[in-house]
Amino acid sequence: MDRPTPAWQRKVVAGLRASPSLELAGVRAVPRKRMGAVWRAHRAIERRLFPIGRDALAVAELDEAEARAPTDLLIWLSESAPPDVDRALRLVHGPAGDDDAGAAFRRAVAEDAPSLTTEARLGDRVVARTVSAVRPFSAELGANLARWKAADLVVRAAERLPGLDEPVAASTAPAREAPG
Repeated sequence: MDRPTPAWQRKVVAGLRASPSLELAGVRAVPRKRMGAVWRAHRAIERRLFPIGRDALAVAELDEAEARAPTDLLIWLSESAPPDVDRALRLVHGPAGDDDAGAAFRRAVAEDAPSLTTEARLGDRVVARTVSAVRPFSAELGANLARWKAADLVVRAAERLPGLDEPVAASTAPAREAPG
């Protein structure tokens, strides 16, 4: 997960700890990827213009704990590239396969996409997926809501492994138009 820890990632850790079918072996944070100055300004403007609600990127307190034993699965929550390990569950946003939800939603708004798919992947397999609407007026609003949605997706995916168990190539079909 990222350091400082965003609130949506803290929600994932709380969900993993509360799950009766999972055991959290440890928590480790890595430095958060820094957003460029232009995108930080863009995010600040959108947050002033639109009522975004609870900020998924708000800093949340979280105690790190080293793994007590070898783990069966690494759950990679950071929006930076994951390490090269065999069993890493990670989130991928949009057809370009972004690790960063913000970048994926900015691209979706620029391309006038009606929706964006977020997948929980284990290697080259899709374990779970969700689709979020893209608001054409705000990439930040869509990314914020998608991060909160992804927090539940990660816990669900870990509990239900192998889940969908679809190859990644099957998931690259364009998303259908969002209802409404």
